[in-house]
Amino acid sequence: MTSWVVWSVAVVVAAPIGFTGTNFSVRTLRAVTVMTVLVLLVAITADGQTPAGGRPPADLETAFAFG
Repeated sequence: MTSWVVWSVAVVVAAPIGFTGTNFSVRTLRAVTVMTVLVLLVAITADGQTPAGGRPPADLETAFAFG
C-alpha cells in the first residue's frame, strides 16, 4: 500500500472521530470508533486475502514462494 493511501485513510478516519469527540458524548464516540474499527478490519482483511495477480496460486508450494 502506498503512503498517500495510508495518509488519506488516516485523515478520513480522524475527521469523523475528531468531530464526534468534540461534539458528542463518550458513548457516541465509542460507538463511532467501534464501527470505524470494524469497517477497517474488514477492508484490510479483504485486501490482504486478494492475490496480487487476481488469481490464487495453483498449489501450496507456489503460494508460500510468492508470500
